[in-house]
Amino acid sequence: MKLLIRFSILLFICNCCSSKNEMNNSLNELFKHYGVKLNNKVKVIVIVPLEGCNKCISPAINFSKKNLGNEAVYFILTTSYKKITESYYSSDDLLNKNLIEDNKLIAQKLNLTSPIAPKVYFVKRNKIERIEDMSKTYDKETIYGEINEFLSEVQ
Repeated sequence: MKLLIRFSILLFICNCCSSKNEMNNSLNELFKHYGVKLNNKVKVIVIVPLEGCNKCISPAINFSKKNLGNEAVYFILTTSYKKITESYYSSDDLLNKNLIEDNKLIAQKLNLTSPIAPKVYFVKRNKIERIEDMSKTYDKETIYGEINEFLSEVQ
């Protein structure tokens, strides 16, 4: 019985690690597609489905505007409509290297985000440490506070 419990725990841990490894590979593929090389300075990646739930994406958009040019945080803006992106961001905003327009919906094809709410990836040493799916989080503002804490810890 003890052996079965230990085996179950080990299987669970391996499954979690495997899932994060797959996500790491998918994130690298996404960035490679857009010609961006992830480096050690990137600590947080926020993928925002701009066609998603307004209540869900508004905090992410506000957070992104406060962090334009912050090379520790990247924002992937997914939408197939350029006009939607332009309704949230000015042309000057979109010149920032930490905003990536994903008009081909690569992030969704790679299962890196949901179609309705952002996903936040906390990264240490180019490996995903934690993932927050904002569709499963009631208090979204708290997560953005945690991002600020995480950024101050790892920098």
